[in-house]
Amino acid sequence: MKRISVMILFLLAFCAASAIAADEYQWETVIRIKTPAEVWKAIAGIEELQPVISACADKTWNLLSGELFMLPENFSPDDILYVAIGRNKDRRSSVHALWSEKSDGTRLFLGAYGVFLSYFERYQHEHPLTSEGVPFPEVFATLDQNAIIHLRFFPEHAVADLSGALSAELTGESKKLDYRCKENLRKLQRQLRKGEITGLPATGIAECPLQGKYSFDEANKKFACSHQLQKPDLAAAKFEGYEQAAYDFLKKLQGLKSFEIKVDSAAEKLVFEVDITGEPTPTSGYEFALYSIPGWYDGVADLQGFAQSASMHLVIAPDFVRFVDNFRRDDPEFFERMFAGRKPEEFLPQGPMLISLFGDMNLRGYSLPSAVVSAGITSEKLAALKDFAISQGMPAQSQKTEIYGREVDLIELPVERHAFNRQQSDQRLFIMAENAHRMAVCVGEPAAREKLAMNCGERDSAALFTDIRLPVKLALAYRADGLGQALLQHVNSVALQYEAKECASRLTEWKKANDAAFAKLRPGDSIPEDLARLCPRNGYFVAGESEYDRVRCAVHSYRGFREVQMQFVKAEIPVGRWLRACITKDGSKRRLTLDFFRPAEVK
Repeated sequence: MKRISVMILFLLAFCAASAIAADEYQWETVIRIKTPAEVWKAIAGIEELQPVISACADKTWNLLSGELFMLPENFSPDDILYVAIGRNKDRRSSVHALWSEKSDGTRLFLGAYGVFLSYFERYQHEHPLTSEGVPFPEVFATLDQNAIIHLRFFPEHAVADLSGALSAELTGESKKLDYRCKENLRKLQRQLRKGEITGLPATGIAECPLQGKYSFDEANKKFACSHQLQKPDLAAAKFEGYEQAAYDFLKKLQGLKSFEIKVDSAAEKLVFEVDITGEPTPTSGYEFALYSIPGWYDGVADLQGFAQSASMHLVIAPDFVRFVDNFRRDDPEFFERMFAGRKPEEFLPQGPMLISLFGDMNLRGYSLPSAVVSAGITSEKLAALKDFAISQGMPAQSQKTEIYGREVDLIELPVERHAFNRQQSDQRLFIMAENAHRMAVCVGEPAAREKLAMNCGERDSAALFTDIRLPVKLALAYRADGLGQALLQHVNSVALQYEAKECASRLTEWKKANDAAFAKLRPGDSIPEDLARLCPRNGYFVAGESEYDRVRCAVHSYRGFREVQMQFVKAEIPVGRWLRACITKDGSKRRLTLDFFRPAEVK
């Protein structure tokens, strides 16, 4: 239990951005973990992960984390863990400081590192930035003491420091001239101390490079200059490259009041909460422009008819009209060329759009899942959209076909020179009307059959967002058993890596002990019996004549490794629950909430 508890820390690898250096340490991100043991208990108790973790038994730590991480002697998973991320006084590097707190209130400083996970790394633990006691930040007292995990980011710190860094970049040349002016003043002070001058010389004095005037204070015996460095106007400055990227990021931070991540032990929810000053505008940067395309939708709780056989559902309400208006305003000439004088409002869908995937994406096998896109578009708009697509050179015409005795439109897209070709993915488009105001576009015949079967009542459907009453920008539901399958695949992959390492080690030892026999092996020769027995999968074969590739393993070599699928760990993953992710609006706050949901079946 103790060794496994640190696994939850993998999710918290945050990198500090910048911070104010008014104090010795200025913290911009603070994290409170209500005992790693409790966090691990919550993760291990997830219904879809529990069978895999139980099947790993005493190998859980090795199969989940590998050999890189360890638990230091002074770490206890039953203690509260605190992490503060910021910068030290010189602001040259980030500091991640860690403390633990026992149940009796005794607090222990664990160390400060460049990245706090280094505290748990086998090869980095002994090299902290400082092992001396760092003052415990008082801001930890403001965090939720009941939450399993609570993270808070202070954007004002990053704004101040990033503004200072950009200002320093803009005033770099002026500061060099300012330094030369101060050198002149120091030279005058030295001459005064040596008695070479008694005041400001009338001649022979260097001019201020910033056009200032030198003066002498007789009472204090000090020289001064009248020039002043002006604070640059960042909004009027012209940035390029990394400076422009930094300024764009600064503008985004300026629109942020607060950012928090919280895991509530009672509600079993992971909540990302952002408090913003206002809705992003098109001038906020292209990321926020993309964010603004989906509008806020109020009726997600009333949506039903989500196919239980799908692997994922996504609900968004794209504001295409707003996007087109911004496009038209920013580049009217290109807009006219692109739409050939047509009004896109005539054929763009309106209202919520539902995207459903059936199956998983396999990039290695060049396979795409079947998909259904359900959109608010009438048959008249669809006809206008087809006409526009054909006028712009769409390389295919629609035709009629039958599925389950129902006539649907079919568009066969050309697949030549396409990586995701017909043999791996069915890219035919099947278009059917759901009602007078909605159409469904199905990518692939399997998706079309699933959609028609559900419409006919032959497939189970469910309502997945009945409890979401706030406006949503995005609502996503993913079959939770996919998490268990992903974890199962991961632990089996790690187990294969361990076995491959053992296989390579045995081959190396045999080569050292049988150098002469190894040198005689040629392609086509049989592997000696004493060597063949050393591979756990009997995979050795003679591949070439060079020292490097004379003997390889067909199972554990790099080339064969990607194709091997072995069940070192077997587990039955329960089905029925969905992992949901919803972006909701509550006043000025925006929340991304992740939770598990078991829907009631809709008859």
